[in-house]
Amino acid sequence: MAGSPTAAITRKGEDLFLRVKVTPGARQIGLGGGWLDADQNQSLCIKVNQSPDDGKANKAVILLLAKKLGQPKSTISILRGQTSRYKTLCIQQADQACQDQLQALLAKEQA
Repeated sequence: MAGSPTAAITRKGEDLFLRVKVTPGARQIGLGGGWLDADQNQSLCIKVNQSPDDGKANKAVILLLAKKLGQPKSTISILRGQTSRYKTLCIQQADQACQDQLQALLAKEQA
């Protein structure tokens, strides 16, 4: 039996670490809603219409998140999961408002 859900967002110093589940090649672009995997790890759902070929979907994820959070895209990087739907992102020098926005996105209903 799995334990308590693990949060999608963790803070270490000024940086936020965010687990995401990406749907590449989606019909509609979307950002929001939480996903629990079999191990009870929570992730933020992100849908992009780009294909995963040549990192196009990864670039789209960073661009979409940067635009939504009002962060420079240079502050967002993929730490783990370059070729996976499940990724861990780092948002450098993220303030509390950024963390609050991410929490609101996690609470949002999936489209």
